[in-house]
Amino acid sequence: MKHLVLSVVAGAAALSFSGQAQAAVCADGVNSTAFVACSGYVSKNHLSSSPTDIAIQNSALLTDLGFAAAPDYKTLMAKDSDAKVSSLGAGGMLSFPIADQLYGETYIGIHWGGPGGGQTAFYKFNFLDAVSSVEILINNPKEFSSAVLYSTEQVPIPEPTSWALMIAGFAIVGMMMRRRKTTVSFA
Repeated sequence: MKHLVLSVVAGAAALSFSGQAQAAVCADGVNSTAFVACSGYVSKNHLSSSPTDIAIQNSALLTDLGFAAAPDYKTLMAKDSDAKVSSLGAGGMLSFPIADQLYGETYIGIHWGGPGGGQTAFYKFNFLDAVSSVEILINNPKEFSSAVLYSTEQVPIPEPTSWALMIAGFAIVGMMMRRRKTTVSFA
């Protein structure tokens, strides 16, 4: 399973995929297959359901990143929400209990701590292949504070008719191979 590598560089984010030589910086002219845009780098942690933080999140998500409709912040930001995580896994891996795979249009908010309350940034991705986790690479990974998965799509599952056609195709190929007669000739 692929994972996304997110590297924080002096207030901007460089993105690359494991095994691929693509990179993007959070600025105009971004060119990457999955990274679409980012917004924010707002001072302090704004990943909560307070009215001020909701206004900042709405501005980033709805206005800057084109999110369809305002999320249910009370549910997303609840203490026991599976969409919010407050620690990185081993090796700086960020994954969300609510989604074992990130796919399609995906919106994530991340807060890094540090002097002056740190920064909060919001990201929009369009994953063509499922990604199981995001790897956070910063000078001091302990400064990671929290992240929220606002939205991701489900990995498409083939329909029963697709499976039936594929199985029928294998059966036909198998029958053709079984009927083939082999002849042995000696020189």
